[in-house]
Amino acid sequence: MAEETHRVRQVLGYNLMKWRRTRGLSMERLANLAGLYRTGFSKIEKGQVSATIDSLEKLSKALGIHVGELLREPEGELKPGKHFELPRGRRKKGGRA
Repeated sequence: MAEETHRVRQVLGYNLMKWRRTRGLSMERLANLAGLYRTGFSKIEKGQVSATIDSLEKLSKALGIHVGELLREPEGELKPGKHFELPRGRRKKGGRA
C-alpha cells in the first residue's frame, strides 16, 4: 500500500511540474494562483507529501485543467524512488524557462 501511495504522489508531482512548465508558471506563481503556500506546493510537486482533494481542485483550476489530468499516468516510465525531471527548454534571454 505504501508503494501505491508513493506512486500516486510521484505521478501527481510529475503532472504538476509538466502542466506548470507548460503554462510558463513558477512554483511561487502557481501556488499563489491556487491559494497555497509555496513551500507546501513544492513538497506536493516533489512527491514528499500527499495533497488534499481541496488542494487538487485549487491547483487544477489554477492550471485550467480537469483535476483528473493531475492523476493521469504519464506515457513512458517514471522510475520508482527517483525524482523525476522533465526536459528543460532553452532558457529565454532575461528569464527562466
